[in-house]
Amino acid sequence: MSRPESEKDNSELENGESPFDRLTDKILEKIFGYFEPAEIIENLVLVCERWRTIIEAMKKCVSFNDCEARAILQFICRFPDTLKSIRLNNVFGSIAVILKKLRRKQKYLKQIHIDSCQIVPNKNPYVAGRRLRNFIEVCRYLEKLSLKNVEYRVDDLLDAFPFLENLRALAIGNNPWLQPVDVITIIMNCTNLRSITLYHIDSMRDQDMKFLLCNKRLNENLQELSLDQVTELTSIAYQYILNCKNLKKLHINYSTGFSADTLMEIPIKLSSLRSFNIERACRISCGNLCEFFKDRALKLHEFGLTDLSGCETLESEMNMKTESCMNLIKVTLPNHLSEAHQRITKSDSIKLEFQEIGDYQEAIDIESVSFV
Repeated sequence: MSRPESEKDNSELENGESPFDRLTDKILEKIFGYFEPAEIIENLVLVCERWRTIIEAMKKCVSFNDCEARAILQFICRFPDTLKSIRLNNVFGSIAVILKKLRRKQKYLKQIHIDSCQIVPNKNPYVAGRRLRNFIEVCRYLEKLSLKNVEYRVDDLLDAFPFLENLRALAIGNNPWLQPVDVITIIMNCTNLRSITLYHIDSMRDQDMKFLLCNKRLNENLQELSLDQVTELTSIAYQYILNCKNLKKLHINYSTGFSADTLMEIPIKLSSLRSFNIERACRISCGNLCEFFKDRALKLHEFGLTDLSGCETLESEMNMKTESCMNLIKVTLPNHLSEAHQRITKSDSIKLEFQEIGDYQEAIDIESVSFV
């Protein structure tokens, strides 16, 4: 006769086994992620060898959201030259001292994302620019750099970018001191860029995009492009984008210049494109999208569609021809179109892998579908 489960648990605990020993490393990583950096450094890392090993692996890629700058400093100093990626989002206090410590303690950093942070206490954009310059000149192994919602003067920063010979991905924007000419200069000084994200640069015009994408080196190297709230571009600018033959990922958000004609040209001109996401494109209708999916040249793996004001009737009219997109594995649709899955044509080549999205519990015949 087998013992009750409660007796088994007590027996195992008496033998020295902790309930945490039954958890996988992946689950423990998620649990540790809820602790403050100071708690991890001062307490968790000392519990046992297994926990220390897991934390050692975790600290290579860390994200700090709504944290005190002091706690982040402790973490950086405790594990010198081990961080590969760090994300600073809405840090409380100046991050100038954090950048200084990163220069000294984390010279092999490969990725840094700074969003909604104050670089210096008095918000002086000139001083902020110099602090960023000092950081960039030292961290020459950087492969990804993201500066969003951060104020700094660009003048002192421009000639620091040639030092970043390994930089492959750049995301910049929503900085009142950042002008299109600065964006162009920065990108041109980064000789090996593969991915560009421009965020909330309202003054970017067609001629600026032309100057960028007519550069032969950038045109040939560019694989990912994201235009998020770059609102002044017209269909002329998108014609230059369509000439980037090696583009694999395209994300367009809030563009009045993206037309139906441009949409129809994507399968023809961007034959390498695998991921396409479009949001708030008021000139696209549900009929345009139906035509888009009929094109046999389409080789998308991922397709995203959210907040299209011209597509209120999409739920009743759209029939995605997935047999035309044999590689399609992920679709993102707006939440109010959750019933549209019934009109997605079944395809034996698409594997079923259900991903729970909010309250919507029903699996469909595509690997991943999300409603946003």
